[in-house]
Amino acid sequence: MEKVGRGMPRVLLVVLAFATLYGCAQADTPVEKQEHTAGLEKTQENKAGVEETQRQTGQEQEADLPAYEVTGNQGCTEGGIPGKCLYVSTEATSRKDFRALTKHFREENPEAKAVMITFLPNKFAKRGSGFGAWFATREAARAFLGPEVTDSQIQSIMDEGGFLVGRVGRGVGRRSSGETTESSAY
Repeated sequence: MEKVGRGMPRVLLVVLAFATLYGCAQADTPVEKQEHTAGLEKTQENKAGVEETQRQTGQEQEADLPAYEVTGNQGCTEGGIPGKCLYVSTEATSRKDFRALTKHFREENPEAKAVMITFLPNKFAKRGSGFGAWFATREAARAFLGPEVTDSQIQSIMDEGGFLVGRVGRGVGRRSSGETTESSAY
């Protein structure tokens, strides 16, 4: 009996230790779950907040754009460089509006290395009222604008973020600050 008596405290200690450890693990689990769930909810809230902010920013940018209708939209490639060529009907006539629309279409076509837009005064017009272009690189600008555009003209375009916008009928000439001239290649 002595053996059983001495063995019993060990068994009790093992059972007591097991119960204590198991009980602690069970007691911690809801807290851990709450912390994990709270962390997931916070992550989801942050993600939702970012998406909401992006959606609001996109809506604000859309609201700032002049009214337009895309009347022609096709992929175009020059010198192996992928681009997007668009015809856009709009009553806008200012370079500011043309630039805003060009930026908008650049953002809508992230795969394109060049975006070329002919702005039309209405969807039935045969002549454009303006143009907009954006180039990701000097090489894209060179490919789409052609060899008649000088390196300094391309550098000026790249200095403007790759944007080239203007109104038709203004003639070809020097670009001044805040002003872009028409290119004969476009």
